[in-house]
Amino acid sequence: ADFWAEKWQKNEIGFHLSEVHPQLVKYGNLMLDDGVSAPYFPKRILIPLCGKTLDMPFLVSQGHEVTGVELVRGAMDDFVKEQGVTDDVTEADKAGMLVANVPIKEAKGKQGAGLKFVIGDFFKFSKEVNGGRPP
Repeated sequence: ADFWAEKWQKNEIGFHLSEVHPQLVKYGNLMLDDGVSAPYFPKRILIPLCGKTLDMPFLVSQGHEVTGVELVRGAMDDFVKEQGVTDDVTEADKAGMLVANVPIKEAKGKQGAGLKFVIGDFFKFSKEVNGGRPP
């Protein structure tokens, strides 16, 4: 954990893309569109080690419910600052993990769309942390 916290603190995050992953843009519809993997309804998407990926707001803008799990709090802090929603984040401690609901502007009016950011050890992520729903 300390290794990754230090990487974020020093901004040594060369793995982070400054755009939505091109393969997600190109092929995401093959998994998520109406009638492909299921009739349309907001999909529940889990992104472990999410960092501050722009894939999350992209997926939310498509109407999906996204949960990003990240070990380092600084990644979430950077994300909400860059999204311009710092003052609108609500946080709660659930089963020893920080759970934050992060409003995404593009989700307005899309029923079921939203982003939940969970800070903690991915291997401790459980349905207790996830509001009683399986991860």
